[in-house]
Amino acid sequence: MTTPDPTPESNPLCGADPLARALAALRPGPAGVDTTRLLFEAGRVARDRELAFWRWVSIAQFALMATFGCVAAVVLVKLANTPPLVQVVYVEVPPKPEPAPPPRPAPDPDPGYAPASGFASAAPDPDALAEYLRVRQDVLTAGLGLLPDHQPRPTTAPASADELERSLNLPPGVLAVPQWQPRKPRTEPDVP
Repeated sequence: MTTPDPTPESNPLCGADPLARALAALRPGPAGVDTTRLLFEAGRVARDRELAFWRWVSIAQFALMATFGCVAAVVLVKLANTPPLVQVVYVEVPPKPEPAPPPRPAPDPDPGYAPASGFASAAPDPDALAEYLRVRQDVLTAGLGLLPDHQPRPTTAPASADELERSLNLPPGVLAVPQWQPRKPRTEPDVP
Protein backbone atom coordinates (compact mmCIF):
# COMPACT_ATOMS: atom_id res chain seq x y z
CA MET A 1 0.00 0.00 0.00
CA THR A 2 1.15 3.27 -0.86
CA THR A 3 0.70 6.28 1.33
CA PRO A 4 0.04 9.62 -0.16
CA ASP A 5 2.70 12.12 0.05
CA PRO A 6 2.05 14.60 2.76
CA THR A 7 1.44 18.06 1.54
CA PRO A 8 3.31 20.79 3.20
CA GLU A 9 1.54 22.03 6.24
CA SER A 10 -0.05 25.37 5.87
CA ASN A 11 -0.92 25.57 9.50
CA PRO A 12 1.63 24.36 11.95
CA LEU A 13 -1.07 23.70 14.61
CA CYS A 14 -2.95 21.13 12.53
CA GLY A 15 -0.18 18.62 12.46
CA ALA A 16 -0.71 15.72 10.12
CA ASP A 17 -4.47 15.34 10.75
CA PRO A 18 -6.39 15.76 7.48
CA LEU A 19 -9.65 16.72 9.31
CA ALA A 20 -7.92 19.47 11.17
CA ARG A 21 -6.45 20.70 7.91
CA ALA A 22 -9.90 20.67 6.25
CA LEU A 23 -11.43 22.56 9.11
CA ALA A 24 -8.63 25.07 9.12
CA ALA A 25 -9.22 25.69 5.42
CA LEU A 26 -12.86 26.74 6.03
CA ARG A 27 -13.53 30.41 6.09
CA PRO A 28 -16.35 31.77 8.28
CA GLY A 29 -19.42 33.07 6.47
CA PRO A 30 -21.05 36.40 7.19
CA ALA A 31 -23.23 36.48 10.34
CA GLY A 32 -26.89 36.00 9.37
CA VAL A 33 -28.39 37.16 12.68
CA ASP A 34 -30.85 40.05 12.28
CA THR A 35 -31.45 41.45 15.79
CA THR A 36 -34.67 43.23 14.85
CA ARG A 37 -36.12 40.09 13.33
CA LEU A 38 -34.96 38.05 16.32
CA LEU A 39 -36.73 40.43 18.81
CA PHE A 40 -39.88 40.40 16.66
CA GLU A 41 -40.00 36.60 16.68
CA ALA A 42 -39.44 36.52 20.46
CA GLY A 43 -42.33 38.97 21.01
CA ARG A 44 -44.60 36.97 18.73
CA VAL A 45 -43.90 33.75 20.62
CA ALA A 46 -44.54 35.49 23.98
CA ARG A 47 -47.77 37.00 22.62
CA ASP A 48 -48.92 33.65 21.30
CA ARG A 49 -48.47 32.14 24.77
CA GLU A 50 -50.51 34.94 26.44
CA LEU A 51 -53.10 34.83 23.70
CA ALA A 52 -53.47 31.09 24.13
CA PHE A 53 -53.85 31.55 27.91
CA TRP A 54 -56.62 34.17 27.55
CA ARG A 55 -58.27 32.13 24.81
CA TRP A 56 -58.52 29.16 27.17
CA VAL A 57 -59.73 31.40 30.01
CA SER A 58 -62.53 32.81 27.84
CA ILE A 59 -63.53 29.33 26.63
CA ALA A 60 -63.63 28.08 30.23
CA GLN A 61 -65.69 31.11 31.28
CA PHE A 62 -68.16 30.55 28.44
CA ALA A 63 -68.47 26.86 29.34
CA LEU A 64 -69.05 27.75 33.01
CA MET A 65 -71.72 30.33 32.13
CA ALA A 66 -73.47 27.92 29.76
CA THR A 67 -73.45 25.21 32.44
CA PHE A 68 -74.79 27.59 35.06
CA GLY A 69 -77.51 28.81 32.68
CA CYS A 70 -78.61 25.27 31.85
CA VAL A 71 -78.69 24.26 35.52
CA ALA A 72 -80.63 27.41 36.44
CA ALA A 73 -83.13 26.83 33.62
CA VAL A 74 -83.67 23.21 34.70
CA VAL A 75 -84.14 24.22 38.34
CA LEU A 76 -86.53 27.07 37.49
CA VAL A 77 -88.62 24.88 35.18
CA LYS A 78 -88.74 22.19 37.85
CA LEU A 79 -89.83 24.73 40.48
CA ALA A 80 -92.47 26.17 38.16
CA ASN A 81 -93.94 22.76 37.44
CA THR A 82 -93.97 21.48 41.03
CA PRO A 83 -97.23 22.16 42.82
CA PRO A 84 -96.82 24.05 46.06
CA LEU A 85 -97.00 22.06 49.22
CA VAL A 86 -100.32 22.72 50.92
CA GLN A 87 -100.67 21.93 54.55
CA VAL A 88 -104.19 21.88 55.92
CA VAL A 89 -104.46 23.03 59.51
CA TYR A 90 -107.76 22.69 61.30
CA VAL A 91 -108.36 25.26 64.00
CA GLU A 92 -111.24 24.98 66.39
CA VAL A 93 -113.12 28.23 66.59
CA PRO A 94 -115.37 28.79 69.58
CA PRO A 95 -118.94 29.77 68.66
CA LYS A 96 -119.69 33.45 68.72
CA PRO A 97 -121.94 34.67 71.48
CA GLU A 98 -125.09 36.31 70.22
CA PRO A 99 -124.69 40.08 70.26
CA ALA A 100 -126.89 42.07 72.56
CA PRO A 101 -129.52 44.12 70.79
CA PRO A 102 -128.42 47.71 70.28
CA PRO A 103 -129.89 50.23 72.69
CA ARG A 104 -132.69 52.34 71.33
CA PRO A 105 -131.93 56.05 71.15
CA ALA A 106 -133.92 58.46 73.22
CA PRO A 107 -136.69 60.17 71.30
CA ASP A 108 -135.61 63.49 69.86
CA PRO A 109 -137.56 66.52 71.01
CA ASP A 110 -137.23 68.04 67.52
CA PRO A 111 -139.71 66.25 65.26
CA GLY A 112 -138.03 67.60 62.12
CA TYR A 113 -134.77 65.89 62.93
CA ALA A 114 -134.18 62.59 61.19
CA PRO A 115 -131.35 60.49 62.65
CA ALA A 116 -128.72 59.23 60.23
CA SER A 117 -128.92 55.67 61.51
CA GLY A 118 -131.86 53.41 60.85
CA PHE A 119 -133.16 53.29 64.46
CA ALA A 120 -136.15 55.50 63.87
CA SER A 121 -139.37 53.64 64.38
CA ALA A 122 -141.60 55.91 62.31
CA ALA A 123 -140.90 57.38 58.91
CA PRO A 124 -139.84 61.06 59.16
CA ASP A 125 -141.85 63.84 57.64
CA PRO A 126 -140.59 64.46 54.04
CA ASP A 127 -140.71 68.26 54.48
CA ALA A 128 -138.68 68.05 57.71
CA LEU A 129 -136.20 65.74 56.02
CA ALA A 130 -135.82 68.16 53.09
CA GLU A 131 -135.27 71.07 55.52
CA TYR A 132 -132.67 69.02 57.41
CA LEU A 133 -130.81 68.15 54.20
CA ARG A 134 -130.87 71.79 53.05
CA VAL A 135 -129.45 73.02 56.39
CA ARG A 136 -126.86 70.24 56.32
CA GLN A 137 -125.73 71.21 52.82
CA ASP A 138 -125.53 74.90 53.84
CA VAL A 139 -123.42 74.02 56.90
CA LEU A 140 -121.10 71.85 54.85
CA THR A 141 -120.56 74.56 52.25
CA ALA A 142 -120.52 77.75 54.35
CA GLY A 143 -119.78 76.68 57.92
CA LEU A 144 -121.39 76.42 61.35
CA GLY A 145 -122.55 80.01 61.35
CA LEU A 146 -125.56 78.99 59.25
CA LEU A 147 -127.06 76.74 61.91
CA PRO A 148 -130.36 78.24 63.03
CA ASP A 149 -129.76 78.00 66.80
CA HIS A 150 -126.08 78.88 66.69
CA GLN A 151 -124.99 81.14 69.55
CA PRO A 152 -121.49 82.63 69.24
CA ARG A 153 -119.29 82.07 72.27
CA PRO A 154 -118.41 85.10 74.30
CA THR A 155 -114.89 86.19 73.53
CA THR A 156 -112.48 86.51 76.40
CA ALA A 157 -109.32 88.51 76.41
CA PRO A 158 -106.18 86.37 76.17
CA ALA A 159 -104.45 85.84 79.49
CA SER A 160 -101.12 87.57 79.96
CA ALA A 161 -97.96 85.73 80.97
CA ASP A 162 -98.07 87.25 84.48
CA GLU A 163 -101.64 86.02 85.09
CA LEU A 164 -100.77 82.52 83.85
CA GLU A 165 -97.67 82.36 86.06
CA ARG A 166 -99.71 83.39 89.11
CA SER A 167 -102.53 80.95 88.36
CA LEU A 168 -100.12 78.04 87.79
CA ASN A 169 -97.89 78.94 90.77
CA LEU A 170 -94.83 79.36 88.55
CA PRO A 171 -91.86 81.58 89.33
CA PRO A 172 -92.06 84.97 87.64
CA GLY A 173 -90.49 85.23 84.19
CA VAL A 174 -90.93 81.57 83.17
CA LEU A 175 -93.50 82.40 80.50
CA ALA A 176 -91.78 85.55 79.33
CA VAL A 177 -91.69 84.38 75.72
CA PRO A 178 -93.87 86.48 73.44
CA GLN A 179 -97.11 84.67 72.80
CA TRP A 180 -99.06 84.41 69.62
CA GLN A 181 -102.01 86.71 69.70
CA PRO A 182 -104.97 85.52 67.67
CA ARG A 183 -106.25 87.89 65.02
CA LYS A 184 -109.85 88.80 64.69
CA PRO A 185 -111.59 86.81 62.00
CA ARG A 186 -112.11 88.68 58.79
CA THR A 187 -115.66 89.19 57.82
CA GLU A 188 -116.29 88.85 54.14
CA PRO A 189 -118.90 91.06 52.54
CA ASP A 190 -122.08 89.30 51.51
CA VAL A 191 -122.16 88.70 47.78
CA PRO A 192 -125.68 88.92 46.31
